Amino acid sequence: MKRVVVPLISFLLMTASCITKFTPEIEGYENILVVEALLTDEYHSNYVRLSYTRPVDVSGISSPVRGASIFIEDDLGRKKYLYEKRPGYYITDSLNFQAVSGRSYKLSISTGSSDYETPFIEMLEVPGIDSVFWEFEYSDEDIIWPPLYAYQIYLNTYDPTNTCRHFRWTYEEVYEYHLPFHYPPDSKRICWITERSTDIMINNSSALEEVYVDRMPLIYLDNRKSEKLRYKYSINVKQHSITADEYLYWDRVKKISGEIGGLYDPIPMPIEGNIYSTTDPSESVLGYFSVSSVESSRLFIQNDTIKMDFAGQYCITDTLQTLDNIAGIGTHIFVLDEIDEVGFLVSIWEKCADCTLFGSNIEPLFWNDDIK
Repeated sequence: MKRVVVPLISFLLMTASCITKFTPEIEGYENILVVEALLTDEYHSNYVRLSYTRPVDVSGISSPVRGASIFIEDDLGRKKYLYEKRPGYYITDSLNFQAVSGRSYKLSISTGSSDYETPFIEMLEVPGIDSVFWEFEYSDEDIIWPPLYAYQIYLNTYDPTNTCRHFRWTYEEVYEYHLPFHYPPDSKRICWITERSTDIMINNSSALEEVYVDRMPLIYLDNRKSEKLRYKYSINVKQHSITADEYLYWDRVKKISGEIGGLYDPIPMPIEGNIYSTTDPSESVLGYFSVSSVESSRLFIQNDTIKMDFAGQYCITDTLQTLDNIAGIGTHIFVLDEIDEVGFLVSIWEKCADCTLFGSNIEPLFWNDDIK
């Protein structure tokens, strides 16, 4: 058996042994309710996520609020209750409830010990997205192989009625991924990976005579840093209509999240949203009940440029001349490839031989919409 030796691992283990975990002493920790709630006019379930804040020295442990009673009420007095799908995560019945633009909605929550609600919030109609497009960048001036091939994705939107003055955008990326090895079957070697946006993307057009958003940058992709462009890539952009108050909330969150650089940087006061306690008006509540109409647009990129070779060399931990009488094949040892005069390349990491551990081997229904 030929074993691959990675000196860096030994170095990391030695340095890690010299590090002592430090936990700062924080007094006066407060258990604060955090509400994440989104109501749209899309044809699917809406959700409310409830949790409590936790001390900074507690990691890997969530604090979901179980057994709460939650309903959404419109300005006609009609109420729709949510049910708990999993601990702390509540959804509406998509078959019996769909919000509509022009109506106003409020959220009510009862945890058993305290009650909370929001004011009524109007669902503003959102204009359609004018265009989602990319601009291509090429550079070989730095003498690095391969040359840089990059795509900057932008959005344009326009509201001819000048009704929607504040916008928020989210997106979902899906890209085709192939393991760089050939021994696993296609059902474990070819997958589609989904990622959702985390950046806060907002716009305030209230000072403009006409509502027009030009070249709003969404995401930058290049072939040196990302595998997303290796085969085929798709992005579905959602445009949300939001109120002026919600715009100010997201703007504050964006500024603070950009200012915090580390543990010892100044920690700002929590940002309260539009949810308050009717049991104790002095109680702090974090989060926001977002009410918005939504329009979406999908873009595909079929990349035929030169790609960086993400060969996954870190995956290869051993070579074997034969698989006969080797214990743990498929459970603790995973075969990646078979190479003449070398033998079998194997790994101790299952994800190197099975992409379904981080993606799906089911092709998305929309994956060929760009060629119809």
